[in-house]
Amino acid sequence: MRNRINKAEKAGTSYDLSISDLMAALSCIFLLFLAITIIELNHQKAKYEEKNERAGEYIDMQKDLKIALEKEFQNDFKSDKLNAFISDDLTIHFRDEEIMFAPNSTELTEKFKTILDDFFPRLINQIADEKFRDNILEIRIEGHTARDPKYSAEEDYERGMYTSQTRTTNVLFYCLHNTHLFTDMIGDEDSYSWVRKRIAAIGYSSSLPVLNSDGEIDLNSSRRVEIKIRTKSENVIFDINNL
Repeated sequence: MRNRINKAEKAGTSYDLSISDLMAALSCIFLLFLAITIIELNHQKAKYEEKNERAGEYIDMQKDLKIALEKEFQNDFKSDKLNAFISDDLTIHFRDEEIMFAPNSTELTEKFKTILDDFFPRLINQIADEKFRDNILEIRIEGHTARDPKYSAEEDYERGMYTSQTRTTNVLFYCLHNTHLFTDMIGDEDSYSWVRKRIAAIGYSSSLPVLNSDGEIDLNSSRRVEIKIRTKSENVIFDINNL
């Protein structure tokens, strides 16, 4: 009888030890996962703080570049003959279609060519300054048209796409082939090679109209060309949003 009791007690003790060992193992696994989670969170926090600091630096740089461009073109922006302005996202807006293109044409007017002869080299001179040039991603020439109710939405979009894309391409080619930059070198690279790697022409047709204060489409302002300077701040902010 006593042997049976001893065996039962040993079996119970063995069972209790197994439960204790299992709980101890589960606790260790939980602590391991907790430690890994804390390490990963600290890593993510460090990455966020680093990218946030970089974003702040890029945003400051972008503000400085806007100030530099406003200073360079302040008289031009105030002039009615140009009808242009710069927004906070470093987009330079040309809003007078009659200045830029002949009626119903994709060809640049002589007046607009004269404006670009003066404007484009000065623009490149500012953004290629050593304070800014390593942060420039793209010089994007954007073209826009206005909706013409004479055509269906699809036909109007296609016609507008051809017009806006051709106009911006003509502006790009004119700037590269006919304007004279102030310097032969930007950093350690040929200046025109530096510009060609960053310049692009994009047509949007009538898909991004300008609205007036009443929320209605401003047809005259919608027919426009814009030059947008894209900087690395956009990539950093995108990375932060994905963390």
